[in-house]
Amino acid sequence: MNDEIFDLIKKENFKQCFEKINILKRQYPNSSYFKVLELYAKYWQSPTKFNYDESLGNIYGPKGSLIISDLSTLNLLHKFFFELGKYDEALQIYERANFKYPSYNSALKWFSSSLGDSNFRQAIRASHKLAKLSGNNQETLTSRDYFFWYALSILAFFRFQNDQITEQESKLLPQLAYRTLSNVKPFQSTQEVTVFCSVCAELFPSDMEKSQEI
Repeated sequence: MNDEIFDLIKKENFKQCFEKINILKRQYPNSSYFKVLELYAKYWQSPTKFNYDESLGNIYGPKGSLIISDLSTLNLLHKFFFELGKYDEALQIYERANFKYPSYNSALKWFSSSLGDSNFRQAIRASHKLAKLSGNNQETLTSRDYFFWYALSILAFFRFQNDQITEQESKLLPQLAYRTLSNVKPFQSTQEVTVFCSVCAELFPSDMEKSQEI
């Protein structure tokens, strides 16, 4: 029925759309997903009349009154905020959720969504969280793998979004990338060596001591 509701929104058949949402809300009264879905439908029914702060931002935004743990609801909120042009908020909902309700699955979705949105600052935070949570999942990846994701995210941030980097980040992040990879020596593959060399060469271009490590 979820796909059917989105199809009704697309067709602007809001009468039937809200009827189906109300049925689901009665069936699942504690579901945060259908409450957000109703807000989403209301927005598309009348975008110009939608009160962002009152209906969405003050509830689910970065300083909102509610922190959601349900991954389906987080994904819908990400879609909602993104379509509203609130790109940072779209990812901060995952960050808030993982601060209060740490979850490997939501952290992984936070990371993949950050990459999909080309938001490397958030990818850095998400990969760092994944490294902490890696022991709580059944996946084949380990914290070591996520340390390299972390370093690669920092590299991507400096390569592609250098104009967004703050002075504090420009000083701190290269050191964190270098220290993180140095702590997992000896390297176990040519790929790991390549990442470490890229960190030294690109993040410390004037550091002769680090250039000798390449």
